Amino acid sequence: MIMNMLYTLVLAFVVFVLVSQVNADPIQGVSARTQFFSGTALRSFVRVIREANGDQNLHVVQIPTILGYNLATDAVVNVVVPYVIKEFKSPDKRRLDARGVGDISLFGKYRLYREDVPRGSTQFSLIGGLELPTGDTTQRKDGVKLPPPLQLGSGGVDPLLGLAASWISAFHALEGGVQFKYNSRHDGFRFGTVTNYDLAYAYQLYPKWPIENAQLGLLLEFNGEHRERNILGGNKASASGGDTIFLSPGIQYIFLDNALVETSFQVPVLDRVNGKQLHQDYRVLFGFRILF
Repeated sequence: MIMNMLYTLVLAFVVFVLVSQVNADPIQGVSARTQFFSGTALRSFVRVIREANGDQNLHVVQIPTILGYNLATDAVVNVVVPYVIKEFKSPDKRRLDARGVGDISLFGKYRLYREDVPRGSTQFSLIGGLELPTGDTTQRKDGVKLPPPLQLGSGGVDPLLGLAASWISAFHALEGGVQFKYNSRHDGFRFGTVTNYDLAYAYQLYPKWPIENAQLGLLLEFNGEHRERNILGGNKASASGGDTIFLSPGIQYIFLDNALVETSFQVPVLDRVNGKQLHQDYRVLFGFRILF
Protein backbone atom coordinates (compact mmCIF):
# COMPACT_ATOMS: atom_id res chain seq x y z
CA MET A 1 0.00 0.00 0.00
CA ILE A 2 2.79 2.41 0.95
CA MET A 3 4.70 1.78 -2.28
CA ASN A 4 1.54 2.37 -4.34
CA MET A 5 1.08 5.65 -2.46
CA LEU A 6 4.70 6.60 -3.26
CA TYR A 7 4.26 5.92 -6.99
CA THR A 8 1.08 8.01 -7.03
CA LEU A 9 2.82 10.91 -5.28
CA VAL A 10 5.76 10.81 -7.71
CA LEU A 11 3.41 10.92 -10.71
CA ALA A 12 1.32 13.73 -9.21
CA PHE A 13 4.42 15.80 -8.42
CA VAL A 14 5.87 15.41 -11.93
CA VAL A 15 2.56 16.34 -13.57
CA PHE A 16 2.18 19.37 -11.29
CA VAL A 17 5.67 20.70 -12.08
CA LEU A 18 5.22 20.19 -15.82
CA VAL A 19 1.97 22.10 -15.95
CA SER A 20 2.78 24.85 -13.49
CA GLN A 21 6.23 25.26 -13.61
CA VAL A 22 13.55 34.32 -2.99
CA ASN A 23 15.33 31.49 -1.94
CA ALA A 24 13.49 29.20 0.47
CA ASP A 25 14.62 27.31 3.56
CA PRO A 26 16.35 23.93 3.19
CA ILE A 27 14.02 21.00 2.64
CA GLN A 28 15.41 18.63 5.27
CA GLY A 29 17.57 20.82 7.50
CA VAL A 30 17.20 24.08 9.42
CA SER A 31 17.70 27.74 8.57
CA ALA A 32 18.43 30.84 10.63
CA ARG A 33 16.01 32.93 8.57
CA THR A 34 12.83 34.29 10.15
CA GLN A 35 11.73 37.07 7.79
CA PHE A 36 11.12 35.22 4.54
CA PHE A 37 7.40 35.72 5.05
CA SER A 38 5.10 38.08 6.90
CA GLY A 39 2.14 36.80 8.84
CA THR A 40 1.38 33.10 8.41
CA ALA A 41 3.01 30.18 6.58
CA LEU A 42 1.59 26.72 5.87
CA ARG A 43 3.79 23.77 4.99
CA SER A 44 3.00 20.12 4.48
CA PHE A 45 4.74 17.15 2.91
CA VAL A 46 4.68 13.40 2.61
CA ARG A 47 7.87 11.68 3.76
CA VAL A 48 8.28 7.96 3.08
CA ILE A 49 10.93 6.12 5.12
CA ARG A 50 12.14 2.57 4.58
CA GLU A 51 14.35 0.65 7.00
CA ALA A 52 15.37 -2.97 6.54
CA ASN A 53 17.58 -5.77 7.81
CA GLY A 54 17.45 -9.09 6.02
CA ASP A 55 13.87 -10.34 5.78
CA GLN A 56 12.36 -7.72 8.08
CA ASN A 57 11.54 -4.15 7.16
CA LEU A 58 9.72 -1.06 8.36
CA HIS A 59 7.87 1.48 6.23
CA VAL A 60 6.89 4.81 7.79
CA VAL A 61 4.82 7.56 6.17
CA GLN A 62 4.86 10.97 7.86
CA ILE A 63 2.37 13.67 6.81
CA PRO A 64 2.79 16.74 9.03
CA THR A 65 0.81 19.95 8.85
CA ILE A 66 3.09 22.83 9.88
CA LEU A 67 1.68 26.27 10.68
CA GLY A 68 4.13 29.13 11.24
CA TYR A 69 3.49 32.67 12.44
CA ASN A 70 5.85 35.66 12.62
CA LEU A 71 5.55 37.27 16.05
CA ALA A 72 8.11 39.90 15.05
CA THR A 73 10.85 40.49 12.50
CA ASP A 74 13.23 38.27 14.45
CA ALA A 75 10.84 35.72 15.96
CA VAL A 76 8.64 32.97 14.51
CA VAL A 77 6.59 30.22 16.18
CA ASN A 78 5.47 26.93 14.63
CA VAL A 79 2.95 24.20 15.38
CA VAL A 80 3.51 20.76 13.83
CA VAL A 81 0.64 18.24 13.74
CA PRO A 82 1.84 14.95 12.23
CA TYR A 83 -0.18 12.07 10.82
CA VAL A 84 1.85 8.86 10.95
CA ILE A 85 1.56 5.43 9.33
CA LYS A 86 3.87 2.59 10.40
CA GLU A 87 4.01 -0.89 8.87
CA PHE A 88 6.51 -3.50 10.09
CA LYS A 89 7.03 -6.89 8.46
CA SER A 90 8.70 -9.46 10.72
CA PRO A 91 10.87 -12.41 9.57
CA ASP A 92 7.87 -14.74 10.04
CA LYS A 93 5.86 -12.53 7.63
CA ARG A 94 3.67 -11.05 10.38
CA ARG A 95 2.60 -7.47 9.80
CA LEU A 96 2.36 -4.97 12.63
CA ASP A 97 0.91 -1.57 11.86
CA ALA A 98 -0.26 1.63 13.50
CA ARG A 99 -1.70 4.85 12.11
CA GLY A 100 -3.01 8.08 13.51
CA VAL A 101 -1.95 11.49 14.87
CA GLY A 102 1.55 11.50 16.33
CA ASP A 103 3.16 13.80 18.89
CA ILE A 104 2.40 17.48 18.27
CA SER A 105 5.39 19.84 18.39
CA LEU A 106 5.56 23.50 19.39
CA PHE A 107 8.79 25.31 18.59
CA GLY A 108 10.10 28.76 17.95
CA LYS A 109 13.06 30.49 16.33
CA TYR A 110 14.66 33.73 17.47
CA ARG A 111 17.21 35.47 15.27
CA LEU A 112 20.19 36.55 17.38
CA TYR A 113 22.22 38.23 14.65
CA ARG A 114 21.75 39.60 11.14
CA GLU A 115 24.17 41.47 8.90
CA ASP A 116 22.99 42.52 5.45
CA VAL A 117 25.19 43.44 2.49
CA PRO A 118 24.11 44.26 -1.08
CA ARG A 119 22.22 41.19 -2.35
CA GLY A 120 23.26 39.08 0.64
CA SER A 121 22.84 38.36 4.34
CA THR A 122 24.45 36.47 7.24
CA GLN A 123 22.21 35.32 10.09
CA PHE A 124 22.28 33.26 13.32
CA SER A 125 19.25 31.99 15.24
CA LEU A 126 18.32 30.10 18.40
CA ILE A 127 15.75 27.28 18.12
CA GLY A 128 13.74 25.80 20.99
CA GLY A 129 10.57 23.83 21.51
CA LEU A 130 8.63 20.94 23.00
CA GLU A 131 7.22 17.71 21.60
CA LEU A 132 3.96 16.91 23.41
CA PRO A 133 2.61 13.40 24.20
CA THR A 134 -0.44 13.50 21.90
CA GLY A 135 0.36 10.32 19.95
CA ASP A 136 -1.21 7.05 21.09
CA THR A 137 1.13 4.74 23.03
CA THR A 138 -1.34 1.86 23.52
CA GLN A 139 -1.55 0.42 19.99
CA ARG A 140 -2.02 -3.38 19.93
CA LYS A 141 -1.91 -6.24 17.46
CA ASP A 142 -3.78 -9.47 18.25
CA GLY A 143 -4.15 -8.29 21.84
CA VAL A 144 -0.41 -7.68 22.31
CA LYS A 145 0.90 -4.15 22.86
CA LEU A 146 3.24 -2.97 20.10
CA PRO A 147 6.83 -2.08 21.09
CA PRO A 148 7.62 1.63 21.63
CA PRO A 149 9.22 2.24 18.18
CA LEU A 150 5.94 1.17 16.51
CA GLN A 151 3.72 3.35 18.68
CA LEU A 152 2.46 6.69 17.37
CA GLY A 153 4.01 8.74 20.18
CA SER A 154 6.76 8.66 22.79
CA GLY A 155 4.45 9.29 25.75
CA GLY A 156 6.59 12.06 27.21
CA VAL A 157 7.21 15.79 26.99
CA ASP A 158 10.44 16.08 25.00
CA PRO A 159 12.38 19.38 24.88
CA LEU A 160 14.40 20.52 21.85
CA LEU A 161 17.15 23.12 21.62
CA GLY A 162 19.30 24.16 18.67
CA LEU A 163 21.30 26.76 16.76
CA ALA A 164 21.15 27.64 13.06
CA ALA A 165 23.28 29.75 10.72
CA SER A 166 22.58 31.07 7.20
CA TRP A 167 24.59 32.81 4.52
CA ILE A 168 22.45 33.97 1.59
CA SER A 169 23.33 35.75 -1.66
CA ALA A 170 21.42 36.46 -4.86
CA PHE A 171 21.90 32.97 -6.32
CA HIS A 172 23.49 30.94 -3.54
CA ALA A 173 22.68 29.95 0.03
CA LEU A 174 24.68 27.98 2.61
CA GLU A 175 22.81 27.01 5.77
CA GLY A 176 23.31 24.65 8.66
CA GLY A 177 22.51 23.93 12.24
CA VAL A 178 22.51 21.53 15.15
CA GLN A 179 19.56 20.44 17.31
CA PHE A 180 19.40 18.41 20.53
CA LYS A 181 16.26 16.53 21.58
CA TYR A 182 15.95 14.94 25.02
CA ASN A 183 13.34 12.17 25.17
CA SER A 184 11.67 11.77 28.54
CA ARG A 185 10.68 8.49 30.19
CA HIS A 186 7.27 6.87 29.75
CA ASP A 187 6.08 3.56 31.16
CA GLY A 188 9.61 2.45 32.06
CA PHE A 189 11.05 3.24 28.63
CA ARG A 190 12.98 6.21 27.28
CA PHE A 191 14.20 6.81 23.73
CA GLY A 192 17.82 7.95 23.63
CA THR A 193 18.74 11.60 23.25
CA VAL A 194 18.96 12.60 19.57
CA THR A 195 21.39 15.09 18.03
CA ASN A 196 20.67 16.28 14.48
CA TYR A 197 23.18 18.28 12.44
CA ASP A 198 22.65 19.65 8.95
CA LEU A 199 24.47 21.47 6.17
CA ALA A 200 22.67 22.62 3.00
CA TYR A 201 23.77 24.37 -0.19
CA ALA A 202 21.17 25.88 -2.52
CA TYR A 203 21.63 27.32 -6.00
CA GLN A 204 19.01 29.38 -7.81
CA LEU A 205 19.26 27.77 -11.23
CA TYR A 206 16.54 29.52 -13.24
CA PRO A 207 15.30 32.84 -11.81
CA LYS A 208 12.14 34.10 -13.52
CA TRP A 209 11.59 30.77 -15.36
CA PRO A 210 9.31 30.22 -17.16
CA ILE A 211 7.37 33.24 -15.84
CA GLU A 212 8.37 36.49 -14.12
CA ASN A 213 7.92 35.44 -10.48
CA ALA A 214 9.04 31.82 -10.78
CA GLN A 215 12.30 30.34 -9.48
CA LEU A 216 13.84 26.89 -9.84
CA GLY A 217 16.38 25.97 -7.17
CA LEU A 218 18.67 22.97 -6.66
CA LEU A 219 19.73 21.82 -3.21
CA LEU A 220 22.33 19.45 -1.83
CA GLU A 221 22.12 18.66 1.88
CA PHE A 222 24.02 16.56 4.40
CA ASN A 223 21.76 15.52 7.27
CA GLY A 224 23.27 13.71 10.24
CA GLU A 225 21.67 12.05 13.24
CA HIS A 226 23.31 10.70 16.39
CA ARG A 227 21.07 8.55 18.61
CA GLU A 228 21.99 7.58 22.15
CA ARG A 229 20.94 4.12 23.36
CA ASN A 230 17.37 3.69 24.60
CA ILE A 231 16.73 3.10 28.29
CA LEU A 232 14.56 0.13 29.33
CA GLY A 233 13.93 -0.03 33.04
CA GLY A 234 17.22 1.25 34.38
CA ASN A 235 19.44 -0.31 31.74
CA LYS A 236 20.64 0.75 28.30
CA ALA A 237 19.25 -1.33 25.45
CA SER A 238 22.26 -2.81 23.63
CA ALA A 239 20.49 -3.02 20.24
CA SER A 240 19.63 0.67 20.01
CA GLY A 241 21.24 3.96 19.09
CA GLY A 242 23.72 4.75 16.35
CA ASP A 243 24.78 7.27 13.75
CA THR A 244 23.39 8.03 10.29
CA ILE A 245 24.41 10.60 7.70
CA PHE A 246 22.21 11.20 4.65
CA LEU A 247 23.13 12.76 1.33
CA SER A 248 19.98 14.62 0.27
CA PRO A 249 19.65 16.18 -3.20
CA GLY A 250 16.48 18.20 -3.72
CA ILE A 251 14.52 20.55 -5.97
CA GLN A 252 12.36 23.54 -5.03
CA TYR A 253 10.11 25.26 -7.53
CA ILE A 254 8.65 28.65 -6.57
CA PHE A 255 5.84 29.12 -9.07
CA LEU A 256 4.10 32.06 -7.35
CA ASP A 257 5.24 34.91 -5.10
CA ASN A 258 3.94 32.96 -2.11
CA ALA A 259 3.96 29.25 -3.04
CA LEU A 260 6.40 26.49 -3.88
CA VAL A 261 6.59 22.74 -4.36
CA GLU A 262 9.61 20.67 -3.38
CA THR A 263 11.04 17.18 -3.40
CA SER A 264 14.08 15.56 -1.81
CA PHE A 265 15.60 12.07 -1.82
CA GLN A 266 17.79 10.92 1.06
CA VAL A 267 20.28 8.08 0.77
CA PRO A 268 22.48 7.04 3.71
CA VAL A 269 26.24 7.45 3.17
CA LEU A 270 26.92 6.34 6.76
CA ASP A 271 24.66 4.06 8.81
CA ARG A 272 26.31 2.65 11.92
CA VAL A 273 24.07 1.04 14.56
CA ASN A 274 24.62 -0.73 17.87
CA GLY A 275 23.72 -4.40 17.86
CA LYS A 276 21.17 -5.95 15.53
CA GLN A 277 18.85 -3.23 14.24
CA LEU A 278 17.12 -2.12 11.09
CA HIS A 279 19.29 -0.08 8.74
CA GLN A 280 18.24 3.00 6.83
CA ASP A 281 17.36 2.23 3.20
CA TYR A 282 16.01 5.52 1.81
CA ARG A 283 13.78 8.51 2.58
CA VAL A 284 11.83 10.49 -0.01
CA LEU A 285 9.81 13.68 0.48
CA PHE A 286 7.24 15.58 -1.61
CA GLY A 287 5.73 18.79 -0.25
CA PHE A 288 4.51 22.34 -0.65
CA ARG A 289 4.66 25.67 1.19
CA ILE A 290 2.26 28.61 1.06
CA LEU A 291 2.89 32.03 2.59
CA PHE A 292 0.02 34.33 3.59
